Amino acid sequence: MAFLALLAGAAAAESEGLPVQPALDSETQQWIEAQKPGLDPSSMSEAQVIADDAREIVNARLADETPSNPAQASKYSTKIFVSRSMPLSDIKLAFDRAATEPDTVVVFRGLLPGTDLMAFRRWLSEIAGPFANLAPPPKIQIDPPAFQSAGVIHVPTVVILGSDRVLAKVSGMVNPDWVRDQVERGKRGTLPQFGPTHEIAEPDLIQVMQQRLARVDWDKWRRSQVDGLRRAVAKPSLPDAVITRTRWHDPSFEVVEDVVANNHILARKGDLVNPLDRVAFLQEIYVIDATDPRQFAAVKGWISKARTRVTVITTRTGGDDSLAWLAERATELGRPIFVWRPDLAQAFGIQCAPTRVRSEGNRFRLDEFRPADLEVGHVDPEASH
Repeated sequence: MAFLALLAGAAAAESEGLPVQPALDSETQQWIEAQKPGLDPSSMSEAQVIADDAREIVNARLADETPSNPAQASKYSTKIFVSRSMPLSDIKLAFDRAATEPDTVVVFRGLLPGTDLMAFRRWLSEIAGPFANLAPPPKIQIDPPAFQSAGVIHVPTVVILGSDRVLAKVSGMVNPDWVRDQVERGKRGTLPQFGPTHEIAEPDLIQVMQQRLARVDWDKWRRSQVDGLRRAVAKPSLPDAVITRTRWHDPSFEVVEDVVANNHILARKGDLVNPLDRVAFLQEIYVIDATDPRQFAAVKGWISKARTRVTVITTRTGGDDSLAWLAERATELGRPIFVWRPDLAQAFGIQCAPTRVRSEGNRFRLDEFRPADLEVGHVDPEASH
């Protein structure tokens, strides 16, 4: 699974293209940046939950808000601010308008206390009903800053925008037609309340994050990060290669239980799956003992000739302060150096250092080099292509 994790990490780095939410006010933005939050990968701490919420909820778009037919787009855009405190019939009316009007989106402020994004999605599916795939989906956002910038304190509220500026808003209704008509007549600003309103049941996610972040002991977290990394680099490493040779590794694995997504079976229990049959491995991995000058010099040459992305992993660290030593070697190499993890041995078939890993067809090719051969220049990294 380490191979799949590397693939997922590479894909994530290349797909950071989600639509940008409206900016937070400067005070909130400065406050969040001042916290310098981070994650401890070894424990699901309060900070982990906060970061997951921020990444998956605040920046999540639950539906594509780009008009399916730009020719139908009006000169105004409309946001219908709602909450689950409203009658379900009113929420469904808002969803209907957002499904049929290209420039209309339904906006929630956050999630109900004690729930998560998965529960929210299930609730949406229940509302959509069994024939949801036969109709266009409503455009829905979870967007706390939109509530702040529009000054929405009760729901439902319809806001008409022009050039990203609030032209008019009305509370107590979910039908934007009347509000648009008022805008056409020249009316602007906050118009008289049209009907009954409700308190917003979902807390502001930004405020929730601030409260939870304030409870995190960041000094303790930083110490745990440093201690954890020191423990990681102190673990036993791989032996040096005793001969120069090329081996092949088949990464196939047996599925231990059915894999199902959206009611479709992707793989059945007992199936033999080779990840390279489904996803291309577009990088090379160099596993070296970075404390060995011969291996460190060799990897510099390999990097200079590499025609794809490169990941460098060291099996050992040196110096009294292993972290400082690792940072110095990374600076000298001009790229990050990662620390060896035992699970990589099974994923890629790595047995010793130095080893260069690349994919050819549906197998991994592992070129192992005896360090002495590197020293006398007997190994040409490109000779085995």
